[in-house]
Amino acid sequence: MVPNSADAVEFQPNTSTLVDQGMELQLRRFDAELAAGTRRIGWKIGITTGASRKPHGLTAPVIGRLDGARAFASGDAVPLAGAAKVRAEGEMALRVDQALGGDATLDQARAAICGVGPAIELINLNMDKDNIATILSHSIFHEAVIFGPELPPSVLASGESLWPVGRRNSKCVRTPEPAMIPTDLPALILLVARTLSRYGQRLEPGDRIISGSFIVPLIVEPGDIIEVDFGFLGKVIANTRLS
Repeated sequence: MVPNSADAVEFQPNTSTLVDQGMELQLRRFDAELAAGTRRIGWKIGITTGASRKPHGLTAPVIGRLDGARAFASGDAVPLAGAAKVRAEGEMALRVDQALGGDATLDQARAAICGVGPAIELINLNMDKDNIATILSHSIFHEAVIFGPELPPSVLASGESLWPVGRRNSKCVRTPEPAMIPTDLPALILLVARTLSRYGQRLEPGDRIISGSFIVPLIVEPGDIIEVDFGFLGKVIANTRLS
């Protein structure tokens, strides 16, 4: 199970100049996508471990927008460019049914969760990585997201461990990494709300937040079938193909 405790440092958004530059570029792109009719999907948590944050001078994870044009249901065909250097991450998706701003509390974030389920994020490591501003501008290597079936949030109180396994073409290639599993999922929602507030935005009803990977990312080639199995929570499948 995921305990309801967290380090308060995780609740506070990063405040560096480069982070601000990257977020402003990212959100400008997000606003343009919405204006053009792209579906609003939600947000991702990235750079989740202390070791990965240290080179960038980050004090907390960062967030990125999910591309509504690249969001799929489990089992859908997911087109990939042959030149992309793709990795798959096994994540938890949380959906909220309330708007949350920068003044939200942890209890309000917890109460806003109306659905949970497994997800796969595909990232493209060929995207530019000059500095954290560049990384944030493209939503931390975001390539696509695949959502599995959604369950009520009460399943998180079942006492079962949220330790998934990852399979590539039916072969188990990733086992749980306890150090990568968040200690408090609602704290991630609070972090997203506070980060968005810093840039004049907020979490909206219906937004989904993917948690950051619970497993070491899997190598993906077009044509691979990637499966992340959370056991009692269900599984999600990315059926990739060459675009």
